[in-house]
Amino acid sequence: MAIQKGLSWAATARFGIDDESGELYWDDKPVVTGKVIALQRYERTLATIAAVAALLAAIHPFGQSFGWW
Repeated sequence: MAIQKGLSWAATARFGIDDESGELYWDDKPVVTGKVIALQRYERTLATIAAVAALLAAIHPFGQSFGWW
């Protein structure tokens, strides 16, 4: 976890906001407010298989209790 530091009043002068786009800047550099997770094809495939397996594992006892199988 990153160490968090306080912000002094003098440092707030380093902030800027673009009037047209509304983007936030610090020292004339854009502030990144979010990160995008990009998965490779095999990672998406594994995640899909895991999600389907988890769904089937949850449905199986439900169906078994009703005598469906």
